[in-house]
Amino acid sequence: MLDYHRALEIMLSVDAQANVERRPLGECLGRVVAEAVTARIALPPFSKAAMDGFAVSRDDGSDGFEIIEEIPAGGAPKKTVSRGTCSRIMTGAMMPAGADRVIRVEFTAETDGRMRIETPETGDNVIGAGENVAPGEIIFEPGIVRPQNIGIFAEQGIDTLPVREPPLVAVIATGSELKDPGDKLAPGQIYNSNGLQLCAQVSAMGARPKYYGIVEDKPVR
Repeated sequence: MLDYHRALEIMLSVDAQANVERRPLGECLGRVVAEAVTARIALPPFSKAAMDGFAVSRDDGSDGFEIIEEIPAGGAPKKTVSRGTCSRIMTGAMMPAGADRVIRVEFTAETDGRMRIETPETGDNVIGAGENVAPGEIIFEPGIVRPQNIGIFAEQGIDTLPVREPPLVAVIATGSELKDPGDKLAPGQIYNSNGLQLCAQVSAMGARPKYYGIVEDKPVR
C-alpha cells in the first residue's frame, strides 16, 4: 500500500482537465468555471440616481425649481431638465437629459409643484453609466462559483456558463470490523461511519462520490 504522501504526490503530478459543458446559471453554484467571464454590458447601463430626490443641473443656481415630471425606478425620463426646472426622481431611476445632480429629498421643501433647496448638497448623488463595470471587463476569473457570483452573472444577463464536469472520487472503507448502516452487527463489529462521511464531504466540495463499499483486512498476494 502507498503511504499518504506518495499517493498525494502521484495525484498532484497528473495533469488532468475535466471536460467542459455549458450549464444553466441556476445549476452552476459550486461548479468550476473553465474560462474568464467578461462583462456584456456596462453597470449601471445608464446614469442613475443614488438617492431619492430631485434631478437638477449642477450649474443651475436658481432659487426655486419647477417640478416637470416624476421618474420612478424602471421608468424612462420623458422631459429634459433646463434652467429653473427639476425632475422628482427615485433611487435607481435613470437620470433625465440636462441633469447631472440629485438633491436629496430631505434637503428640500416642496410647495405647489415647485422645489426649493433648504440645505446645501455637497455630493452629486449620481452613479454614472459604467461606473461599476465597463463592457469587456473581466468580472470572474476561472474558479468556483459562489452564491454572490450568481448575482453578478445574472446582472449581466448571463444565463449559462462553461463549467467543468465535477471530478469523480472513489471512496472505500477498510476494516473487517466494519458494517454499513442497516446491516446486522456481529460481535466485535461497528458501523462504518467514515465511508458515508467521506462521500458527504466529497459532495460538499462539488465533486461526485462513488462508494465502493468495505474492503476487509486481507493481504493481497
